[in-house]
Amino acid sequence: MIHTKSESDITSLAPSSPSRSPKRQVYYVQSPSRDSHDGDKSSSMHATPNFTSPMESPSHPSFGRHSRNSSSSRFSGIFRSSSGRKGGRKTNEKGWPECNVIVEEGKFDEFDDDKAFTHRCQALMALCGFIVLFTVFCLIIWAAGRPYKAEVAVRSLTVNNLYIGSGADFTGVPMKMLNMNGSLRVTVYNPATFYGIHVSSTPVNLIYSDIVVATGQLKKYFQPRKSHHTVLVHIQGTKVPLYGAGSNLVVSDSSAVKVPLTLEFEIRSRGDVVGKLVRTKHRRRISCPLVIDSTSNNPIKFNKKDSCTIVYPKNFLLLMKMFNFLLLMLIFFLFSLILLLLLSPFIFTTVSSENDDTDDLEDIQELIALDEQEEEGENYESKDFGKQSEAEVLSKAQRIVLELNSDSTKRAIEENEYVLILGYAPWCSRSAELMPRFAEAANVLKGLGSDILLAKIDAERYPKAASTLGIKGFPTLLLFVNGSSHPYTGGFSSEEMVIWARKKTGTPVIRINSVTEANEFLKHHDMYAVGLFNKFEGSDYEEFINAAKADNEIQFLETSSTEIAKVLYPAVLDPTNSFFGLVKSEPEQYTSLDDGNLTADKILQFLDNNKFPLVTVVTELNSAKVYASSNKLQVHVFAEADDLKKLLEPLQDIAKKFKSKILFAAVDIGEDNLAKPFLTLFGLEDSEETAVVAFDYNSNSKYLLESDPTSSNIEDFCVGLVQGTLSPYYKSQAIPDNKNASILTVVGKTFDDMILSSPKNIILEVHAPWCITCETTSKQVEKLAKHFKGLNDLVFARIDASINEHPKLQVEEYPSLLFFPANDKSNPIKLSTKSSLKELAALINKNLKSREDPLAKDEL
Repeated sequence: MIHTKSESDITSLAPSSPSRSPKRQVYYVQSPSRDSHDGDKSSSMHATPNFTSPMESPSHPSFGRHSRNSSSSRFSGIFRSSSGRKGGRKTNEKGWPECNVIVEEGKFDEFDDDKAFTHRCQALMALCGFIVLFTVFCLIIWAAGRPYKAEVAVRSLTVNNLYIGSGADFTGVPMKMLNMNGSLRVTVYNPATFYGIHVSSTPVNLIYSDIVVATGQLKKYFQPRKSHHTVLVHIQGTKVPLYGAGSNLVVSDSSAVKVPLTLEFEIRSRGDVVGKLVRTKHRRRISCPLVIDSTSNNPIKFNKKDSCTIVYPKNFLLLMKMFNFLLLMLIFFLFSLILLLLLSPFIFTTVSSENDDTDDLEDIQELIALDEQEEEGENYESKDFGKQSEAEVLSKAQRIVLELNSDSTKRAIEENEYVLILGYAPWCSRSAELMPRFAEAANVLKGLGSDILLAKIDAERYPKAASTLGIKGFPTLLLFVNGSSHPYTGGFSSEEMVIWARKKTGTPVIRINSVTEANEFLKHHDMYAVGLFNKFEGSDYEEFINAAKADNEIQFLETSSTEIAKVLYPAVLDPTNSFFGLVKSEPEQYTSLDDGNLTADKILQFLDNNKFPLVTVVTELNSAKVYASSNKLQVHVFAEADDLKKLLEPLQDIAKKFKSKILFAAVDIGEDNLAKPFLTLFGLEDSEETAVVAFDYNSNSKYLLESDPTSSNIEDFCVGLVQGTLSPYYKSQAIPDNKNASILTVVGKTFDDMILSSPKNIILEVHAPWCITCETTSKQVEKLAKHFKGLNDLVFARIDASINEHPKLQVEEYPSLLFFPANDKSNPIKLSTKSSLKELAALINKNLKSREDPLAKDEL
């Protein structure tokens, strides 16, 4: 039914309204609210009947304020003629007076919202356009700055001291040692017009046969635009072991020597074109071959452009371009993302109140999901607790190590009885590898209650303090006992450092008093030596203690209980006398010394023969220990990692037959630092095939297995090494074709036939590819060969001594000119390479014993 409003509930007509024929009741007209989904279910009028006029519409009075978002309607005025005349009214088809009374509130609000949305989109587009333009501008500036690369010129290298002599490394192995110091002068030019460059700190190395013999550090600095800057780098190498590479150097009685070296370093520059936003980065690699003469103090000058090779890595340039481009694109997207986040409250208007319930439900679901994520995070943290605890242990261990400086160094040594100091440099990769192990050793020693203070010092930052301590290379470990310095001679794992430190500070032996202590020790150690004694006294026990003090690598244990000894060494019998055994985590785990009475020398020799596995896999940690072994016969197998795994078991079977006679080592050919220095000695540095080589350090000879590396061939090779029947190996190139050549090319394989067995007089030019002055000598030899072309008993030849060897070819410098007389090939005559062309021709004529025409021409 239709509900009418009373007079008091409606708006009265305006008093000025003219008199109207019968007064009509006025109604509020309200459309069904969208805010209510259930409505008033008591009346059937709330269905959707088909009303034909407003008079027939049901009344839905609204008590309370109407929202702008509501679809309710109300009166907005009174009945009034559309013409505004007081007279007759215009009526519509149904006779109702025309009026502007019923207006839908908020009907046109959507047009205002559209305009606001348009303005926001325009603002967003304008800002995005600005970012794009700015990005393009930065790219243009970056591209314009790329061609301005720093130009590098190596000026000179001054060597103040160079000495090569016999010595021993820190493990006591005799070999050639190199000492040198000098300074390098380098000039850097910045061609950029609008910005300066920052040159980074990089190492400078002098390399001999892949061994870094001296090093320095180019310190970082800033260089203004359009300027030259000369840098002086001090280079030093102290007691650098040359290992097998030293066999190629010949030192005269007067200690004079010429050493072929390669100078290698890098110049890294960065230019801030537009602050930190746009940068250009360049990198130049410089490599300079040179020869250092220990008898000359004159600086080595690099004046020619071809003296050094300067390379700008293409891959690096491409990577930097990609990096800068991606960086700019990342900045653009970040700006856009931040902008969207800032404008999102204005772009996306609030959804109508009918979604409130849904939003509340979604919020509850999000909170529940958040709770579940927190629970999962707690579970993940509990699972990852082991990894976090390991990181915390390492961090704690690093805090235990005392960081020294110029002021605290002297005080730390004076106030502590034992101080183990690590000298390092921030740029040194080996220092970085050793630092965590050093910290771990500090943590272990503290847990054992040791009085040793472990400290470290940045020798690059505090050079005076480092020099006072005696730190000359990196990394360097030194033990100070009551202020006195002692060199470190132990291994470089954390366990080896702990063992060495305890041995040198009064704890060479650990006494095990119970089975519990034995089991606890076994949890943390897999290699040790155990001594079983009836009483801790007597000659055997004293010799045992002396051996423990002399050894630097293995932890010694002592016990007087057979039950405890069987926990540590299950194969032990009930001995009537003293017992000594070695335990390793290898197939041959238990080894005992069965040689009557114990002596320190017997124990140390026994350990030296048995401490290595049957086949030792060489790593950075144990390489020095392997090469320093007292066993002078060594067989090394070089192969790829997968091939080594296949060879390991048959090699172990062979090693058992030559135990204590030959040390077997396996080297992954992919480890350049470990493999290349040795493979270079055989000319195999570029080979990827399996190679079996041997060294006899008693005679400084090397051998190569030239047949297939089968088990039987390797065993025969080892038999020949022990019996001394192998022929030493000398490097050689393939035999060349010398047909119609005016100067014959000699290689290692043809040296006997072409030089020693030839009935003719031979002029032999000995050169090397890295030799700077060899090119000049080669041109002189070519002119001499053309001049003496008419002599049938004189032959000119040349040999590259860097890749060809022969026992009769011994030279001290490059280039060398040797005259082999036809009647005395065992005593070649050395000709001076510094002589003029005319002087060389006169010397040749003088030394020729028989010739048809002396050809002593003055026109030379």
